[in-house]
Amino acid sequence: MRSSLALIIALGSMLCLPASASATEIYLLADFDDKAIDQPIGTGGAEVGEPVQVYTEAVEATVRATPMSTPCLQITDVDDYYGGAAWFGFLGGAEISSGQVVIRLQIWLPEMDGQSCSIGVREHDSAAHTFIDLDFASDGSVFCYDENGSAGIDGTCPLNQAVPIRIAFDMTAGTYDVTLNGTPLVVGRAHGVTGAGIGSVLVGCNNDGNVGDHFYVDDLYVADGDPTPAEPASWGAVKTQFLGPE
Repeated sequence: MRSSLALIIALGSMLCLPASASATEIYLLADFDDKAIDQPIGTGGAEVGEPVQVYTEAVEATVRATPMSTPCLQITDVDDYYGGAAWFGFLGGAEISSGQVVIRLQIWLPEMDGQSCSIGVREHDSAAHTFIDLDFASDGSVFCYDENGSAGIDGTCPLNQAVPIRIAFDMTAGTYDVTLNGTPLVVGRAHGVTGAGIGSVLVGCNNDGNVGDHFYVDDLYVADGDPTPAEPASWGAVKTQFLGPE
């Protein structure tokens, strides 16, 4: 099984948010809490906690009040062949090639009819390099791929509940870890990418013959360290932290 997010790419919020005492740079915070319910997500970019692009020919990205405890983003397959994704960039168009990059989010997988969905990590404005594709099959089976191929993991994502995911890169060492629902799935694996940095996160559906299947994501966070939930930060403060004083 192989992710098809790269194929479709090649073919073609925050009023109060978690901040980090240890993270000196926050690249993306998207919790969708200030977005209009049952409306398509905007494409205003990281500055407003939105993707920069949604491949609407293949997927729909709609804000929903449920099933998460707070508003979340529903990704729905609308094409019976191609895969597609909502593409999230980073504040200031950042692309990180050294140091730490921590990606955290929650995913909710309902029962699906044979579809698979994916979380992908790419460079700033291209999909030439696969830092990771984390694929989820309809039964919750988890598959992990990178520039070196399959990570050969054996994992399962629980269905019909919010499941936390943490992907942590050491860009200096060229390695990454994956933790799903508190369980390590990948530890210290080389991603195999050279000559590029991390600059985007994609959430989408892989190519299959079904339409209408969907899943949910929430609380997408990217920084150079883990968040400290007790410390709130406004979007203005986050952007000032990242971009520096004007």
